[in-house]
Amino acid sequence: MVSIKIGDKCFFNKLCLQRHYLIYLQIPENTSLPFLAYGSFKLGELRYNLIKEYVSEFKPVEIVGLMKEKDGIPIFFTVETKPYAWFQYKAYEIYFKKETEKQAYQIISENETNTYYNWVEFQGCNILEGIKRMRGLIEFMDYSWTFKDDPYFLNGIKACKQIFVSHTHTKDYYSEHSVFFSAQAAYMLLWTVIERFCSIKYGNISPNEKIKKLSSDQEIDWSFIYKIILRNDSIVRSNEKNNKINLNPSSSIKSILNYYYGLRSNVVHRGKDVFSDIDRITLAFEELVEIAEKLINQHYK
Repeated sequence: MVSIKIGDKCFFNKLCLQRHYLIYLQIPENTSLPFLAYGSFKLGELRYNLIKEYVSEFKPVEIVGLMKEKDGIPIFFTVETKPYAWFQYKAYEIYFKKETEKQAYQIISENETNTYYNWVEFQGCNILEGIKRMRGLIEFMDYSWTFKDDPYFLNGIKACKQIFVSHTHTKDYYSEHSVFFSAQAAYMLLWTVIERFCSIKYGNISPNEKIKKLSSDQEIDWSFIYKIILRNDSIVRSNEKNNKINLNPSSSIKSILNYYYGLRSNVVHRGKDVFSDIDRITLAFEELVEIAEKLINQHYK
């Protein structure tokens, strides 16, 4: 075990810097080459807006190799890495405006981790290839990847609603707690759907950073949310006793999302005390499921 003095800021900053480089990719060596996008940076996908201003032109192409999937995102392996795999997939060859190539590649690299990808040159372009010996991969059987086919977005919210009302159809557990257990399960699954959406759009970042990025996303029209929030309430998160989070029709988007996430944290950490929050969780689920539906539908369009 390594002991670290609390006052040793220089060592701590160095440690954080090393951690940063362990997580995020470096930009590719030759930034003058176009970018081969097959995942969330393709046109119409969740991260394309991050590089849109730097794009000068693009064209659909096919890439040949092997595609897998991990945590909802595609992982491509070239024929040099997987010589036995010669499957064709849809991609986009994206060209960046002159003098902006490094900026564009910096943004892409900051939103991908080196625990998933390496930059390689392939078909005269830069492409994100999966690292060797990656675990947890599943088969990808389609021609083209899109977040719109993710089962969490296609059927996850429907499942949340079914779980939410399931207490009216079963007698398997005590009736006094049935409403709570159904609401709790539905609420937690709903947050799984939302966090998966945020991970695909904003990358593998902390929950607090996801809330921050989601609430400040200029691509989202949040005006609908004020037709849903029609009540006043406040909570205190179980791990932040001195920080009250308010919910009301004039709250900021960040405050509204923090309220719902704070309630999620309380459900996980507060034990039996949370049974008193059944009405609050029920109301929160009904509001948040409508918010999640509208949020995802905006991106489908």
